[in-house]
Amino acid sequence: MTVVEDIVNGSTVKMRKPRPFLDGQEWNLIFEPLDSQLKLVGCDYMEGGSEEKCAICSGDCDRDEQCEGGLRCAQRRLLNGREKVPGCFFGEDSSVQRLLATDYCFLPVDVSEKRLINYIGECGFEDYKCKQCEGSCRNDDDCEGNLHCVKRQRFEAVEGCSGAGGDLDVYGKNVCSAILPIVEFSDDGCTVNDDCQICNTCGNDVDCNGDLRCAKRSFGSHVQGCLFDSELPLLSSENVCFLPLSFPGNAGLVSYIGDCRRNKYLCGRCEGGCVSDSDCAGNLSCLERDGVEHVPGCYKEGGQWDMAGSGICYDANLVKPELRFYSVTNPSHGYPNCAKGCLDDADCRGLLRCAIREGLEDVPGCRWGSNSLIEDFYASVPNSHNYCFKPSDLEGLDLVNYVGECSSKANGYLCGACEGNCKSNSDCKFGYKCKHRSSFEQVPGCGGERGGRDMYGKGICYDPSLITV
Repeated sequence: MTVVEDIVNGSTVKMRKPRPFLDGQEWNLIFEPLDSQLKLVGCDYMEGGSEEKCAICSGDCDRDEQCEGGLRCAQRRLLNGREKVPGCFFGEDSSVQRLLATDYCFLPVDVSEKRLINYIGECGFEDYKCKQCEGSCRNDDDCEGNLHCVKRQRFEAVEGCSGAGGDLDVYGKNVCSAILPIVEFSDDGCTVNDDCQICNTCGNDVDCNGDLRCAKRSFGSHVQGCLFDSELPLLSSENVCFLPLSFPGNAGLVSYIGDCRRNKYLCGRCEGGCVSDSDCAGNLSCLERDGVEHVPGCYKEGGQWDMAGSGICYDANLVKPELRFYSVTNPSHGYPNCAKGCLDDADCRGLLRCAIREGLEDVPGCRWGSNSLIEDFYASVPNSHNYCFKPSDLEGLDLVNYVGECSSKANGYLCGACEGNCKSNSDCKFGYKCKHRSSFEQVPGCGGERGGRDMYGKGICYDPSLITV
């Protein structure tokens, strides 16, 4: 068994030897994740020519055979900069290429046993059929067996898979998914042995196997990832084991993940079901519901991930101003706090800074209100949904703190310990290094990841001397 870093949740994962891939090649396990900067090196490989093939994290490639052995060509088709490349990151000298849909060679990783959404290249090439949670597929024929191709436009969750928006996922890529299982009555044995499988009936969480949880249903409620038939009809109140889906960046989509509890799991923003404020993380409050009532600052109530009657955690802190659209374009005195429209810090009023968003992030010190639209939350075009905000000085507290964009350029701000967003070590104060992140990964010597001043996917400066080997 080989041990590699799980770049989705920060833990270590034991993985089996890579399976054979395409004409005797093997999938190599990903190495040094997020340690290679994307570069356009002019390595366009001409079939029959003398030019070298593209190395890892370099491009522009068009086909897999233009990449060095074991690598594949990550197809980036959008001109909005949202499509990343697994195992690579955009540095300062590749920021322009980010918006040009440049294709890059990358090293796919086999995590099929983990059921993580994983972009491994284009399914269907050389008759390779993508397994469950792999992509990108074009149709069901690109998927193995009876799997079907789930079409996505952003980082939508996929039933039976986790890791949406994680480092192995790519914006807008389709994913192969299993046909939903039918809800079945559990036998006494699985309840006693705590191993009831997905879509089996249950009494509480301990009845369900592994990471499954017991969905506490009200009469007629759907359960994500399961189908009801005549044996156990939808118009019943039986509880059912299910796999809760989490969303990256507190993504604002109402999601029932099971019972929130202080000693088990505190629900984040737009997650449920909560019964009281103590079931919610941080300063969030619990909104009790009788059905699928609207939740301020959240979206898709009554959608496939909601559970009728479940309480949902939300931001009721009225002290924080709501994020809002500002009616004046390029105001002479700059955009005010929590207003949308900035491209950089110079567009913001006074000492405010511009929070650069890529489409999933909350904004420190601001909140999504009842009038917020899902179109405001998802930034489909870079810099179209940035907001001015007031950075907070947390020096000495060792808490992750997004203070704006760090820069070593003249008049720029060098970030200190636990501050971000950094793109390279040069963006940090002397002696510190930049920890590149794809979500809310832990930062050495810091705390408060996923907290109110953290921001999804932002690089954070840290003291390398705190890392013990």
